[in-house]
Amino acid sequence: GASIAALHPDVLIDARMLKRNDGTRIDQAPLVGALGPGYTAGRDCHFVIETERGHDLGRVIYRGSARPDSGEPARFLGHSKDRTVYTTCGGIFHGRVKIGDWVGKGAVIGKIDQTAFIAGISGTVRGILRSGFQVQEKTKIADIDPRGRPEYCNTVSDRTNAIAGGVLEGILALRKIIDLR
Repeated sequence: GASIAALHPDVLIDARMLKRNDGTRIDQAPLVGALGPGYTAGRDCHFVIETERGHDLGRVIYRGSARPDSGEPARFLGHSKDRTVYTTCGGIFHGRVKIGDWVGKGAVIGKIDQTAFIAGISGTVRGILRSGFQVQEKTKIADIDPRGRPEYCNTVSDRTNAIAGGVLEGILALRKIIDLR
């Protein structure tokens, strides 16, 4: 975020998927958009994209907010919360696996000091925090996909496609109003 003022972007999209606003402001660029809960269009940004699965996924919101965080990851093959791994302490995270690796239930996927974090299910590592990151307690550090398809790690998902389409729609709809080049 420190480079935003130096870069002077015409369009700024907060795509961090934090589920909360961590300082994004409508005045940071001529056109500001944000993904998911925690942002209010017209106050924090010019538009918000709905990121919750369902009929409204990818919808552009020009006034108001996306649905609040449900606290439930999407279900795949009967798995939801057990497919995500969160820290139980803070410190420097050191990963033991990489995106696309197969892990069995109980495998160590990373550590902070002597505290090991294990996979709750068997599957493909779909996401993992980069080693060397300072994290706080209750930080999401990994996501295991029970479908076991490593090629899914290198392709755009239906959800990502819908969200990206919403971002493009928001930019195109507002570019003339904001007077972008």
